[in-house]
Amino acid sequence: MNQENNNFHDNRYIDNEQKKIKRIMIGIVLAIIAGTIIVASDAVLEISAFEYNMANQKNYLDYRDGIIDYNEYNDRRYELLYDLSQTQYAISIVSNSARIGLNIIFIFIIIGFLSIAIDMSFNKKMRRISLVLACITSLSITYFIFLSVNIFYMGF
Repeated sequence: MNQENNNFHDNRYIDNEQKKIKRIMIGIVLAIIAGTIIVASDAVLEISAFEYNMANQKNYLDYRDGIIDYNEYNDRRYELLYDLSQTQYAISIVSNSARIGLNIIFIFIIIGFLSIAIDMSFNKKMRRISLVLACITSLSITYFIFLSVNIFYMGF
């Protein structure tokens, strides 16, 4: 009976090790998805600004060629600017939500690495590697937090 308890105890630790590694892998996949959303929203924002510039240029050429009058030119210009503002607002909501989600996912990944680092059932090399990865992840989350606050883009 004592041998059965020891086997059950050993199997429980093996299951916990696999669960911890699986949770970190799920966190990494979710971080990749959130990062992809951030990059895609920034790309859509650049495309919308390009489309605004092209439509505004066409509007100006139509006014210069005499196809439309000044009132129509101003109406189109304000409509284009309104559409651009709506697009920027919607994309900023998506992008900032994804950044918040990415920061939360990074916190869970850090907790997962630290739980491996303090767990004695892992070997010493694995615990050291997970501690180093937790430090690297915490530095990257600090970078992303400062990037989302726009500290680096203060009018330069």
